[in-house]
Amino acid sequence: MPAEDEARLGVERLLFLRSLSAARPGGVEALQLAAAMRDVYFKRGQRLFAAGEPSGDIFFVVAGAVRMEASGVEPWEFEAPAVVGALDSFAGVRRTRTGLATRETHALVLAHTDWLAVLEEHFDFARDSVVRRSAALLRMHLGIPEDGGYRAVEAPGSPPATRLGLVERTLALQELPALRAAGVQATLRLAELCAEVELEPEQVLFREGEEAEAIDLVAGGVIAIEGGAPPLRAAFGRGSLVGGAAAIGAPRQAFTARAAGRAVVLRVRKDDLFDVMEDHFELTRALLGEINAEQGELMARHGVRGER
Repeated sequence: MPAEDEARLGVERLLFLRSLSAARPGGVEALQLAAAMRDVYFKRGQRLFAAGEPSGDIFFVVAGAVRMEASGVEPWEFEAPAVVGALDSFAGVRRTRTGLATRETHALVLAHTDWLAVLEEHFDFARDSVVRRSAALLRMHLGIPEDGGYRAVEAPGSPPATRLGLVERTLALQELPALRAAGVQATLRLAELCAEVELEPEQVLFREGEEAEAIDLVAGGVIAIEGGAPPLRAAFGRGSLVGGAAAIGAPRQAFTARAAGRAVVLRVRKDDLFDVMEDHFELTRALLGEINAEQGELMARHGVRGER
């Protein structure tokens, strides 16, 4: 291929990467991602990948359309520009759906390991990726009537313990799947940095519209949220983030949260979270996995909604 054609393709890849609303690499990281990609083309009806196959590649659909199918469930339809195959890749599982081109399709393929390598090398990009993906997830929740697509809370069980020591805070944090995946060192550091907040029944944790400077993990009891437009109601029990993984990227609180009964939360300032992410890349990777898992669950129950 002539040098000018290679240069043109490089520019086209950079422009496409920067057009994606949920992941906007710039500078050196964009150049590295563009260099690691390869162009693939599919005819109508041709398969990009099949359910059950390894999920090592992520497909950035430049032109065309892709249907993601699985037996017994509604298909997902994606029009360019879109990213497909990322949910399974970040979750580290085999393909849960088959991807079919529904018309002539051009995609850029990027190995999941190459994406992670760029994230690990460029922390600002990694932090922004977590925030943007989380903010897009929040918009998806806000678009689902009544309960925002959040899971129903389990029974609160026994009254919450208070005045937790470092070991108890660490164990409580590890009930969140993302923090279990992040490893003991990252979780222990967060346990040292978090603040315990005790709440009486109906006491407000935060109000809709306030600056969202922290995330709150429920260590005991139940926290209920209400708000948004149209309004929704949901509740969060032990071992869950109030608002789910979508809370990480919210600049302001989308809801008012209050204790349904006596409750205890562990509050982590976002600045502290990002500092620990910078020191422990496994936390970044685990949070992205949590965001993608929550998005995948929403899409499985409510179809393709909002940004992906």
